Amino acid sequence: MLFVLLQSIHQLENAMNTAHNKLISNYLNLLKGLSVNEKLEIIAELSQSMKTKPKGEIPEKTWASLFGAFELDVPAEEFLSELKKDRNFHEKSMKL
Repeated sequence: MLFVLLQSIHQLENAMNTAHNKLISNYLNLLKGLSVNEKLEIIAELSQSMKTKPKGEIPEKTWASLFGAFELDVPAEEFLSELKKDRNFHEKSMKL
């Protein structure tokens, strides 16, 4: 059982490394067409952004924040009930 768990963790780490490497590769491909000055400007801005944020602070807007759940002002059950209530289905016929 422990071996299977360790093997799964290893596979997950490999998949994450592959995705990370692919992401870096994609960014580098985007940067290839830029001039030296544009690349230096990007480096300067990235360096500055790393200096101004306290260590360990998570930025408010991250890639992860673009996906997943959103915050509701009402309980989930109430939201789903309202959502289902507001659905309108109309049967349309097409003549070909």
